[in-house]
Amino acid sequence: MTVSDSRSSERLFTIYERVTPPVFQRWLRPFFSDPRTLRWFVLYACIGAFGVAVYLFLAWLLSRSGIPVIVASGIAFASGATAQFLLNRNVNFRAFHRAAHRQARTYLVVMAINFALTLAIVSLSTRFLHATAEEANLLTLPFTFPMAYLANRYVTFA
Repeated sequence: MTVSDSRSSERLFTIYERVTPPVFQRWLRPFFSDPRTLRWFVLYACIGAFGVAVYLFLAWLLSRSGIPVIVASGIAFASGATAQFLLNRNVNFRAFHRAAHRQARTYLVVMAINFALTLAIVSLSTRFLHATAEEANLLTLPFTFPMAYLANRYVTFA
């Protein structure tokens, strides 16, 4: 690792440290010292953003085509999640040592846990902090993103 790689890693961790709960900071700090792990983390974030873009675009497109909003949203969510799974498996982590269907099962469990955590945080923050729906959903990210990364990196694609 070069000095500039080390400085970049430290700068990125300093930014992430400001918005991440302390329990996750302790787990994530070692990852920022290895350029390969930093690459996985950043690519994981980019793939996540791509999955969200797929979801939003398909939800908009399908609902405009006359499909009921709930059905359109379900199809769009499944498409975005599938895109994320395939990109993380084949491009980011290059995890070919386990069968894809076994990894997909683990991925679904991780997503279900993350979804439950999201619902809990949104529910608690709207009820007790009087946050708006948008604020509540943003509050979930410092908790759900590191949890999903760690679970997928070390369980789903390990």
